[in-house]
Amino acid sequence: MLVAGCVGPLRTECYVGVKGQAASITVRGPLAGQTCSDIVAKQKWNPAQIEFYELDRPPSEPILCEYDISGLHVIVRDRGLIPAIGMLLCEYIRPKPQ
Repeated sequence: MLVAGCVGPLRTECYVGVKGQAASITVRGPLAGQTCSDIVAKQKWNPAQIEFYELDRPPSEPILCEYDISGLHVIVRDRGLIPAIGMLLCEYIRPKPQ
């Protein structure tokens, strides 16, 4: 059984922050750890070459949006006065109609 405390790509919950900003992404579900690693490596959900880093604890900023994407539950948070980065991330990762 996989639990949130696992390390590496087997983690089922992880958190990614945006360098210099109050925005963050929480990923929950199978292979959440691999998804966070891909975000930090700028291989996933990076609309403007944003610099991401992994957080070691859950973020507490207000939730801007939540989506279910490919078996993952993704939460974008931002507490900025004008949460522009968070809104950009919400728009970029929002599932598109097919």
